[in-house]
Amino acid sequence: MDPDLELALNDFDAPPGSEDCADILLLRAIKARMFCMYLEPDSPHYELGVKLKAWLRSSEGMTRIRRGIEDPHPELRGLCGRLLILKKEPGAETTALKMLSDPAWEVRELICETLHSSPLANCEDRLLELAQRDDSFVVRGRAAKALARCSRVRAIPVLLAMMESDHEVDSDPDVLIPPPSSVAASALDELLHTNWVETRLPGGTATFPPGIIDLDRLKEQAILELDRLRRLER
Repeated sequence: MDPDLELALNDFDAPPGSEDCADILLLRAIKARMFCMYLEPDSPHYELGVKLKAWLRSSEGMTRIRRGIEDPHPELRGLCGRLLILKKEPGAETTALKMLSDPAWEVRELICETLHSSPLANCEDRLLELAQRDDSFVVRGRAAKALARCSRVRAIPVLLAMMESDHEVDSDPDVLIPPPSSVAASALDELLHTNWVETRLPGGTATFPPGIIDLDRLKEQAILELDRLRRLER
């Protein structure tokens, strides 16, 4: 990395808890790039973001990213895996499958989230497994969301079951993210291209539907679609 670019990264502190990171400079570079990408062109750090983007795509940057998926620090492993998947790097499928079995739930969560925006067909079996059996409710929810981009005939039964049974944190006031049962409903709505639960907007965001949230209609439509698909398979 250019010494001036490395010096500019001094404006960004190392993330808390990153003492075990073997490539702290790479972690700081990725985190700083994530911050800078949302800045306006007249921001003092906008140009830094442009330079970091170029460096992360360079031969040196990509080499360190590929090495980063083995880093002892979970956040860097996950971020490096995400970049390799989004860039469709050779071996991205193998990397994704390996990281979907990472011992750190934070890594599995991030890779599931990445596969929602950048799906890989050979990860479908593992996503189905994680949605149903992962110990972390956060990972189960992220895997459910990724199923919105998978095979309907395989995803619909799993998402319907999660809506009915995955209520581990539904009523926990300390949980600030949507529980798996709610995420499964959202994923099913997206999979069916309906808006019984949410209205999806450009850029990957969503808002409440124009009418009331109707889970019963969503389930009814999902069951009809599943029956149609199964009849076609006969």
